[in-house]
Amino acid sequence: CQTQETNADFLFTANKDLTEKINLNASFGGNAMHHIYRGHSVRGDHFRIPEAPPVLSASNVFPGFTPLQEKKINSLYGTVSLSYDRWFYLDGSARNDWSSTLPETNWSYFYPSISASILFNDLLKLDNSAMTYSKLRVSWAQVGNDTDPYQLYDTYSLASISDSYLGETTVSRSSTKFNPNLKPEQITSTEVGGEFRFFDNRLHLDMSYYNIKSKNLIMKVPISASTGYSTLLENVGEIENNGFEAMLGATPVRKQNLTWDISVNFATNKNKLNSLIAGTDNYVFSTINSGNVIVQGTVGGGFGDIYGTTWDRNENG
Repeated sequence: CQTQETNADFLFTANKDLTEKINLNASFGGNAMHHIYRGHSVRGDHFRIPEAPPVLSASNVFPGFTPLQEKKINSLYGTVSLSYDRWFYLDGSARNDWSSTLPETNWSYFYPSISASILFNDLLKLDNSAMTYSKLRVSWAQVGNDTDPYQLYDTYSLASISDSYLGETTVSRSSTKFNPNLKPEQITSTEVGGEFRFFDNRLHLDMSYYNIKSKNLIMKVPISASTGYSTLLENVGEIENNGFEAMLGATPVRKQNLTWDISVNFATNKNKLNSLIAGTDNYVFSTINSGNVIVQGTVGGGFGDIYGTTWDRNENG
């Protein structure tokens, strides 16, 4: 296979002290990405010499290939960083992408972000405090996402030589109905956290709480067999993740030739499927053990919960 990616970039930056206490750093740039992929393969059967290379010893050889796949994304972006008196920092960014894998009416998607942090030691002038460092941070961001090439319109592909009919070339189509009205996925996240260090960095604590909502997810959803397809590529629902993370660390030994660091961390995440498509309350990813075990997403439940069946028994077993 052959993969080739070409990127062309430009970037302008500026840094200026607006006043004695206020500093501004800004940038503006762009990117043009062109990704190309193609692949070739050979398979065979009835090998005359099992130890020899397949192509040389196979009685029947079947060539194959992956058609040329191209993808382009053009982007413009900018960032602004503002600091005040070395204790307050405000950062913002904005980006817009234009993706060739989305329909022309929806191929442009914009996503911004903003974050702020306060350094309390510098704000309160705690030079000789037991608290060596203290920082509170908050951020909000959106991220857009496209899909793979050629997911908009139904196409046909050539069947292999072994699948030809009476020596004639045959074609086949995907079991998935593609969608010319796809929209970009959108992920929105919010985070609040803090970082604290004590006793000349001998003890430190870092903790954060986050909320992530993902909507317009591009997924294959089941449709009626009467359509001639088994699945439809569609923007579906909203998934929400909430979680808390914390890490506590210490340096009980710090000598010239020996340093001992220890830490413990804790993390929890709650996943919830808020909605799917209209009229659908669950989505099955896979079935195991002849359908007795199902991995699915259920509205109001988790995305990827595991369901199973068992025998209902009385007191005698």
